[in-house]
Amino acid sequence: MLRFILRVIFVIVTGLIGSGVIIYGIPYVLLTSPFFAVDATSALKQRLSNEHTQVLDIRYSQGSPKFSRDGPSGGVVGYISDAEKRHKLLATQPFADCSGGCSSWQSYSELDNDEASALLNSKKSLPSDLRSTLRMATGKDSHCIARYHPGPHSEVFCLSPSTGEFVYGYDET
Repeated sequence: MLRFILRVIFVIVTGLIGSGVIIYGIPYVLLTSPFFAVDATSALKQRLSNEHTQVLDIRYSQGSPKFSRDGPSGGVVGYISDAEKRHKLLATQPFADCSGGCSSWQSYSELDNDEASALLNSKKSLPSDLRSTLRMATGKDSHCIARYHPGPHSEVFCLSPSTGEFVYGYDET
C-alpha cells in the first residue's frame, strides 16, 4: 500500500513538474534564447545596398527574439573609417528597397518619435563602452535616414560624417 501511495505521489509530482516546464519553460526559452533572436547584422546587410555594407566596421549587434510580444527589434553600432566612403554614403540613398518610402538625410533632432524609437531600443541594451559611439552617431553633426513601412514599424540609420560612427536600429512593433 505504501509503495502504491509513493508511486501515485511520484506520478503527480512528475506531472506537475512536466506541465510547469511546458507552460513556463518553453515560452521563456523562445523569448530569451539567442538561438531565436533576429540577427541585427543580417537585417542591416539585407536592407542596405551591398555597396554600403562592405565599408561597415560593426562593433556591436543585438536583435530581440522574433517571437517576442513586441515583435523583433535590434540595433547595430560601428564605424566607417574611410572618410571618402562616408561622404559617398551620405550623397546617396543607402537602403536597397524604398518601396514603402525613405526619408532624405536629416539631423537626428529632426527625426520624429516613431523613427527615433528604433534607436532608443538599441540604446537600452548597449554595453557602456559603446554608448559614446551611439552619442556620436546621433550627435549634432550626425545625419540620419529612415525607411518607412506600413504600420508602426520603424527603421533608422544614423552616421556622424566627422567621426564615422554609425548606428542602425529597427523596431517591428
